[in-house]
Amino acid sequence: ADLRTIREGIEIHLPEGNAVLLHARGPVCAVRALKEWLLAAQIEEGPVFQGINRHGQRSGVPLTGHGIALIVKERVQAIGLDPALYSGFSLRAGLVASAVAAGTPFRMVNTLQGPGIL
Repeated sequence: ADLRTIREGIEIHLPEGNAVLLHARGPVCAVRALKEWLLAAQIEEGPVFQGINRHGQRSGVPLTGHGIALIVKERVQAIGLDPALYSGFSLRAGLVASAVAAGTPFRMVNTLQGPGIL
């Protein structure tokens, strides 16, 4: 219910009242990836990212911060990096660095306001 497809991409409505826009563009497209994920995971309602049990089934409950950290550590180890140096917060840090490098004012990145944040 918090996702809305619009011409520019997907608008995500956050609990605190802000909205974030995922732009559809480029060969690595977040909009296309999100749509493919929702289709493949057969998610029509509820959390977009859910925990998965040991049988590979979605739990229906949101993925926790701890779950995200475990995924990040597993993925960085798979590419030969030290997982002790990474966490779920590394995703946020990368988002901020990328947004600022792309010219988004830091004050907009920090409050998750404005176009092109994700």
